Amino acid sequence: MKNSFDRRFFLKASGVCMALPFMPSLKGQTSKTSSQSPNRMVLVDVSLGLEASGFFPKQTGHNYQTPDLLKPLSKLKDKFTVLSNIEHIGVSGGHAAQPAFLSGVLFEDAKEHKEGNISVDMKATEHVGAKTRYPSLHIGIGGGNDRMSWSKRGNAVPMVKDLNKLFKMLFVNDSAAVKHQRQRALNENDSVIDVILAQSKEINRGLDTEDKDKLDEYLTSVRETEKKLQVQKGWINKLKPKMKAPQNMQGSIFSNIETQYSIYYDLVLMALKTDSSRIVSLQFPHSPVAIKLPGVETGYHLLSHHGKDADRLRQLRIVEKYHTEQLAVFLSKLQNTKEGDSNLLEKTSVFMGSSMGNASSHSNRQLPALIAGGGLKHAGHMRLPKLTPLCNLYLTMLQNFGMEVEQFGPSTGTVNI
Repeated sequence: MKNSFDRRFFLKASGVCMALPFMPSLKGQTSKTSSQSPNRMVLVDVSLGLEASGFFPKQTGHNYQTPDLLKPLSKLKDKFTVLSNIEHIGVSGGHAAQPAFLSGVLFEDAKEHKEGNISVDMKATEHVGAKTRYPSLHIGIGGGNDRMSWSKRGNAVPMVKDLNKLFKMLFVNDSAAVKHQRQRALNENDSVIDVILAQSKEINRGLDTEDKDKLDEYLTSVRETEKKLQVQKGWINKLKPKMKAPQNMQGSIFSNIETQYSIYYDLVLMALKTDSSRIVSLQFPHSPVAIKLPGVETGYHLLSHHGKDADRLRQLRIVEKYHTEQLAVFLSKLQNTKEGDSNLLEKTSVFMGSSMGNASSHSNRQLPALIAGGGLKHAGHMRLPKLTPLCNLYLTMLQNFGMEVEQFGPSTGTVNI
């Protein structure tokens, strides 16, 4: 049977699907915040890891002797848990394992899992839907590599890497001309999808069972794209919250880290406070550049390959401690932000970790993991059974976020926090 189906429509629609951020298929939801305070989730990737002797306490429970990297968090000791003996089982390759950090699944192994290599932040967006302008935010602190967050269909989610762009996205209203342009582009994409859905009925008649299944799978993604477009349309004319722009948003973070690093966290705080987004992932890249902190002269990546050299370890500890210092400031600000009868920290699960257990040897075993806030019953230092999947913690976080899920990636259970 000869049909008139134009394959270019599929190609064009596929391009639309790839270009858009993942949004779930939710019906008729608005931006109004419910009377119940919503849950939030923040995930921080320190891609070169945290040196084990400075991060993991020797004792378990609450009464541990605080290691050097955790000292900035001492005043918040009852608000976070450090987990040891946790990793992504079967994921290795040094830096090549980094894209699996938030999923536990390498891209090439995605077909072996029901939901592919979807990352935990993108899974959580299914629970948020259209309630916020941005179902999730993905931020590259000083760059990032656009390979941390993944949709269910295996598409890498682009990061926002520029502070000014991030601020404008969140708090600067588009001009009438820009809104009109966006509306017209979305309408054009709608027209493409309408043609695809109409013509698919014709092509379907000439396919065998296997090809019908393939077509149905593709049309499912087209329908998902259609719903994403409707969500985007709904936010075009809604005013953004007004917030004052932070100072010192110009320049490279590596040459101005002491003024810029905290701004990333401040914009995340502002996004959470205004309910512009409830899910945020941040990544600090493994840059070869020397980070301009007092006492640091060597490139960050080279420091991570310290080979137990005393001076490199000293410099590395300065950089890594700065990571935990900034986390401590952020957690304190969350705690000091009142929300109803509680505070923002109690409603926000904040995870800091890495796909690198020992960057010096490129080991992906014994990953650093710290979970804070979220109303969890924190346990100080938990030494889990060896080879506990990090996805067990992600599953715990998703359930704590309010999702009724029993599996995430290669999880084997939950973590009892």
